[in-house]
Amino acid sequence: MNRVVREVVRENIPFFVVAILVLGFMVALLVDFSNSASICKYERNETKQYLCYLNVSVQEHDVRICNNIGGNERKGCFQYYAIQTRDFTPCTLISDSSSEDFCYANVAFAKRDNELCADVKTASYRDECYERFAIAERNETLCTFAGNESSKTSCVSEVQRSISGQKR
Repeated sequence: MNRVVREVVRENIPFFVVAILVLGFMVALLVDFSNSASICKYERNETKQYLCYLNVSVQEHDVRICNNIGGNERKGCFQYYAIQTRDFTPCTLISDSSSEDFCYANVAFAKRDNELCADVKTASYRDECYERFAIAERNETLCTFAGNESSKTSCVSEVQRSISGQKR
């Protein structure tokens, strides 16, 4: 019997080698794709790859996926994640304070909480935050929180335009 088994094995060595290689390749694919973000690295188009990381970061509830993106696009990923999840934490991962405030103002709007505009440090983004709420809520009172008279006047004008249904 030993002799028969050896002959069968010897005759089928190429089959066994191919089967082992295929099985190994399949295991490698399963391990690699167990993390959805790994799919994104195979996308050759940079824009599609960026969008892939954006969407996967939110789907997987993992802002660290944004670290797979380089340059300013990473900042955009942090902002997107923060807005989609209504979580300010990713805003703090942005290195420049102006973009961090832009992120914070957008999360405040996503959360529908105009009181959060007060925490925006950059005056222009804070004013824009209040103006967006004032227009959305058709509430001129929110314009009084704008930092300067020009911003207040612009805000009131936009709210009145919104109420009357006029377009810019």
